[in-house]
Amino acid sequence: MIGPARPDHRIEVAGKTIQDGAVFIIAEMACAHDGDFGKAKELISVAADAGVDAVQLQMFHAPANVVDHHPAMRLV
Repeated sequence: MIGPARPDHRIEVAGKTIQDGAVFIIAEMACAHDGDFGKAKELISVAADAGVDAVQLQMFHAPANVVDHHPAMRLV
């Protein structure tokens, strides 16, 4: 007996095929760059040297997301 058809669980990201059983390592940088573009580039470079496949980061507009007395407001 043949079971139900299984969809192709495969995706390509930056030239790397990811499929069932494959490992794709994402470095979590979040806001460690403190809004500094140079620091973000350095963190990405270090992550790439460590062999990760991708880096996830966050950027946000501080006045819309934090209270006035938060340290991030000094950067605005």
